[in-house]
Amino acid sequence: MNAKKTIQASFGIRVLFVVVSAALLIVTAWVIMGEKEDLQQWQQHQAAYNDQYAAMLAEKLAGAKAAEDEEAVKKWAKLKDGHDRSMDIKMRAVFLPDAQVRDLCQSCHMGMENSLFATAEHPLKAHSPEILADHKITRYGCSLCHHGQGAGLNPEKAHGFEENWEKPRIPLKYIESACFECHENVYGLKGAEKAAEGKTAFTEMGCYGCHDANVIEGLPKFSVPFSGMARKISSKKWVYKWIEDPQATRPGTLMPTFRMEPQELAGIVEYIWSLEDPDLRLPAFNTRSGSAKTGKAVFTDKGCIACHSPDRNKAGQSRRVPMLSDAGQKLTALWMAKWIEDPRSINPDTWMPKLDITPEDVKNLAVYLTTVKDGEVGTRLDFDMADGKKEDGKALVQARGCLGCHIVKGAEDPSKVGVSVADVADKRMEELPFGNSDVPFTKWDWLDNKIRKPDIYKTDDMPMYMPDYVMTDEEREHLVIFYLYNRLLDLPENYIVRASRQQVVNERGDWMIRHFNCKGCHEILDGEKPRIDTFIAKKSMVPPRIVNEAEKTQPTWLFNYLRRPSAMRPWLEMRMPEFNFTYDDVPMVIEHLHALMPEKSRRVSPIPYEPALVQTDYDEETIEMGKYRFRNDKCMQCHPVSFTGELPEGKQLEDLSINLMISKTRLRFEWIKNFMRDPNTYAGVGTKMPYVFYTPDKVPRIPDPEAWLDRTALFLMFMEEVPEAVQEEEKQREVEEFDFSNY
Repeated sequence: MNAKKTIQASFGIRVLFVVVSAALLIVTAWVIMGEKEDLQQWQQHQAAYNDQYAAMLAEKLAGAKAAEDEEAVKKWAKLKDGHDRSMDIKMRAVFLPDAQVRDLCQSCHMGMENSLFATAEHPLKAHSPEILADHKITRYGCSLCHHGQGAGLNPEKAHGFEENWEKPRIPLKYIESACFECHENVYGLKGAEKAAEGKTAFTEMGCYGCHDANVIEGLPKFSVPFSGMARKISSKKWVYKWIEDPQATRPGTLMPTFRMEPQELAGIVEYIWSLEDPDLRLPAFNTRSGSAKTGKAVFTDKGCIACHSPDRNKAGQSRRVPMLSDAGQKLTALWMAKWIEDPRSINPDTWMPKLDITPEDVKNLAVYLTTVKDGEVGTRLDFDMADGKKEDGKALVQARGCLGCHIVKGAEDPSKVGVSVADVADKRMEELPFGNSDVPFTKWDWLDNKIRKPDIYKTDDMPMYMPDYVMTDEEREHLVIFYLYNRLLDLPENYIVRASRQQVVNERGDWMIRHFNCKGCHEILDGEKPRIDTFIAKKSMVPPRIVNEAEKTQPTWLFNYLRRPSAMRPWLEMRMPEFNFTYDDVPMVIEHLHALMPEKSRRVSPIPYEPALVQTDYDEETIEMGKYRFRNDKCMQCHPVSFTGELPEGKQLEDLSINLMISKTRLRFEWIKNFMRDPNTYAGVGTKMPYVFYTPDKVPRIPDPEAWLDRTALFLMFMEEVPEAVQEEEKQREVEEFDFSNY
């Protein structure tokens, strides 16, 4: 009996073995067939590449032979021979163990480094050669920048779109977000222009008030202090309507719209109205003693209009500059007078400069602004305001992040209410709240919709308080790029590109030029006319063009001028105001202006120092000849040359130029020569400086013009006394002594 049971058991085991083996064979065949399909797909791409490349090379070779170009024949024949010997189909991998990268991408993307495939279809299309120049595939692979699952062989797996893969391939629209993963700073980085614009948008819109990010250090509070608001604003209703819908009051403003109930709005108004500023000292004057008509002229003549618009239908210099179309309904005259007189006495962090104007101008401006009113705002202010509690308003101001942009004295550094940019970049998909929305399940779609409509993911148990911003599609795209993967990867240091000093300096300088609205008055980039140019009829009265300013002026002079401006054209109504520049900031502005110049100009215009010319290195006769040229060409007819600011007689003020007595401390020697050689190039088309040494076509107008340029420039650099003007009879005598037949 025992033997029979043993035999039956053995038979059952054998049956089970056969069944399991069959199942294994089926599974194995299924896997092999699946793999075979994968292999067939990438093999097909390689075969297509081989065929297309062979055809291209044959065509190039035939063309070279037809043109009898021996060099081209050798080139294309060599490439064709090499390709004919390497048409084998195989997996192509990049393995970077220190970065945990194993990419098989080139198994399909065969034309990545082949310029002949620049217009081919994917996956054979060539990669941008400008990017590959600094990102060799063998050095960085593909998935570090593009993400995806580099070890996959079919598109779904390789691009990381299979379930539970956290890093799918980044769409080309947002690909620059990956730059933040290896580059500590993207400012000026070629190929990362959108990423840099995203960083700029983040700071320009004040996002740093609520969210930490890797941006410029030491940024000031984005907006005005709340303390003392009751002495600034003439009506609680204006504040209520401003918070309720900023765009309706001032179209284009950067102030976002908070979604709040009337009682909440009223509570915030009551709280803000209760905040006093004991240090605020307003002037006392009778508004009737000022002239609104004169103030309106001052508003243009003194340059206020370069930044501000008094018309709701016309934008100012930037969205951050307050529109003044409703100044008369918003601001008190006494507060305006104090603000115009000394803005930093009210807000030490303000970007508003201290104007070089008289007390009478201050009074007239303040009176004029009280008359600037907006009919639409007036209509909106005709309502009954809800009752609000100050205590509720205080809690809302803290919870909604208002203190990220506005200062309350005694609470200058509150905690930020928003999530940091790096935290968003690190979050896994299941950590992102999609709420009940139907937004596609990708991080870029989540970000795009969050910025577009901040409360889109709101649910009953998950409130969303981020306010609504007005921005263009392009700005939103740049912000998504900035947020998407903005944190350095945990990689060996040889993969990380640290911020260079030049990047940090240029970024700060660029930010200052934007922050202080320098382009409202000055043409800094060739062809970008300043806003003020629209409002000043006599172009000689427009603030000077400062294209390539670092090539023109001596660094020491420029530093001192930016710190404490002095009048160089005392006859002008408009004055360079005094900005709140620190000793650390000014060199950054100068270095940024230097970086904006062409490379050739940078080489001949060193910063921060340029060796001073030494008069004893030059013979007196050379300098005296320069003086002769200076007098003979009657430079003093248009240029004042004095220590006291005296002006030439009989000249229209708009025809005058800068006092040449300051040339030796202000201008670079080489620039003086360049300017006299070609005035239009160095001062802009339209300059009144005549062509004395050459014609505009670079034809000499006098014998040996280069020698005379040297002599005249040297005289200007060493001029110590005012030369006598040439008399008419002396001029006539000199003309008779010269033979002009060679001119």
